[in-house]
Amino acid sequence: MEHVAMEIETLLARLTDVVEAMEAYLASNAAASGNPTMAHTLERHSEILNDYKREFRKRKGTMTLGRDHHELVGGGRVKDKTDSVDSKGHDALYAERAAVTGANNAVDNTLSQGNTLREQLENQRAMFSSMMTRMESVSGSMPSISKLINQIKHKRRRDVLVLGLTVAVLVVITIFWKIL
Repeated sequence: MEHVAMEIETLLARLTDVVEAMEAYLASNAAASGNPTMAHTLERHSEILNDYKREFRKRKGTMTLGRDHHELVGGGRVKDKTDSVDSKGHDALYAERAAVTGANNAVDNTLSQGNTLREQLENQRAMFSSMMTRMESVSGSMPSISKLINQIKHKRRRDVLVLGLTVAVLVVITIFWKIL
């Protein structure tokens, strides 16, 4: 990584020299300095150079922080291929860390899906409540619709009861299965 960083720094220095040479050329050449296209090109190259430098400093800082964090979490020593005694222990710790990270990510994904499902169910409940309110207002004016709404309510109560009993039976079976 150090080699790549040094190579990028060298390239940025060369690009800086090129931009400075362009500035010197525009300053010394009267015909070129009056050309707005050349001035705009120089300005754009300067902006790009500054963006590259800023991005490089940001990435280099991030890499340094990551390496420092790795050294701190990893016990301050870099894994060496010549280690044979401690290598198995460290490999096991790395594998354990990877497993814990994977489990955390899976739990986060599951919780995210659960929250999304809960929001969708709440929206659905609100929609059905508004539909029922509208149906009740219409049913007041028409008795046959009132009878139909009562039948729907009765069926809904029965469905909720069946669902509740099913969940209760499954919970009891699960508890007995865990005990035995």
